[in-house]
Amino acid sequence: TARPMHRRASLLLLPLAVACGQTADSPSARGSAEFWIKSSVPATGSTTRATFSLEARFLRPGATSCATTTIGACTVNPCFTPASTRIESDVANAGQITVVTSTVTDAIQPQSDGTYATGTFDGVPWMTGNVSITLAWARFPGTTQAAGSLAVETPAYVTLSAGSPFAGPTSPVARTSDLTFSWTSDTPPASADNVSVYFVSGSTQVGCNFDASAGAGVVPAAALRSLGAGVGSFDVHSKRFTQENIAGPDGTTWAFGFNVDALARASYGLASGNVAFR
Repeated sequence: TARPMHRRASLLLLPLAVACGQTADSPSARGSAEFWIKSSVPATGSTTRATFSLEARFLRPGATSCATTTIGACTVNPCFTPASTRIESDVANAGQITVVTSTVTDAIQPQSDGTYATGTFDGVPWMTGNVSITLAWARFPGTTQAAGSLAVETPAYVTLSAGSPFAGPTSPVARTSDLTFSWTSDTPPASADNVSVYFVSGSTQVGCNFDASAGAGVVPAAALRSLGAGVGSFDVHSKRFTQENIAGPDGTTWAFGFNVDALARASYGLASGNVAFR
């Protein structure tokens, strides 16, 4: 099944997908909750300069979401916008969001407008794949009741192979040719592990998800042509994802998604940053 897309070049698409400008009708409307934890470990087996970030977003039932297009292993979102552009009536919050692993416990709090700023922390939440992470919320979104949690295991760390795009210092990306990525894994990837490649240019996001055990994946030129020319961003990471539909005390059903990502390693550090599309 298609994975949600990652924001920033780490922002994920919402599980609720309706045409732009439309809303889903109650009572079938679902609120959308998304969590992201992203680990940045520049050197294999080392905690030096390691950090991780925690993000959360809650959109009320009926909040608009963009229609997307699938091209090969990629999903194109033509109206991608940062969470900071959401208005208060679109968002809910669930109080404190806490992430717990065997090595870290950290949390983020909602801001006054109900949105969550990204929390970035020193340290590393996992060093190998298949480590359990639990993410908990203080209350069901928009209510004072029913705290809950989700758990998922971590993906293996990957390193881009020599000759792969972004394995070395970045150069402009030609949108007229396919991009073939290849990678190796620190530990054998599980069947649930993906390697994900994300691009953002203007208001368009292209996200591609490949089976990590395949060792390679192709981003079609047809997907790249969806991106506008100019400076944008890229992000390559391994991923695990889980989702649950949870009924709230007010009878609404929310789709809770939990994304666990590890930035891919490259010769210059981590495979994330700015890139020119031409």
